[in-house]
Amino acid sequence: ALAQVDDIKTLGSGSKVDINLSDADIPDTVGTIIVNDSLTVLVDLKGKVDFKTEISRLNKNLGKAKGPMEQLEKKMTASGYQDNVPEGVRKTNDEKFVGWKKKCSDIEEAIVNFERLLSLEDK
Repeated sequence: ALAQVDDIKTLGSGSKVDINLSDADIPDTVGTIIVNDSLTVLVDLKGKVDFKTEISRLNKNLGKAKGPMEQLEKKMTASGYQDNVPEGVRKTNDEKFVGWKKKCSDIEEAIVNFERLLSLEDK
């Protein structure tokens, strides 16, 4: 991430980039963008974002992520799965499921954060 700091500042219209901040150092006006299951971007959104639109977008993304996760979970909990599916495939499915679960959790957390930001804006 350090090599892309200038690109991140330009794309995010930011003046600085902080990496791996502690929770206490993150301002209240920060929004969350989930890139994938291992990268989450926090951006100060004060005055820059329509929170209702973002909440709607995130709810759609959550629906899209939950479908494959639930299908995979159904497959993994089916009768005979442990006995009939090769270990390598089970391991891959376990990793995929953890990734989907984290993505859903991150999106849910982002929705809560945008709802909080929306409530701050209304005050």
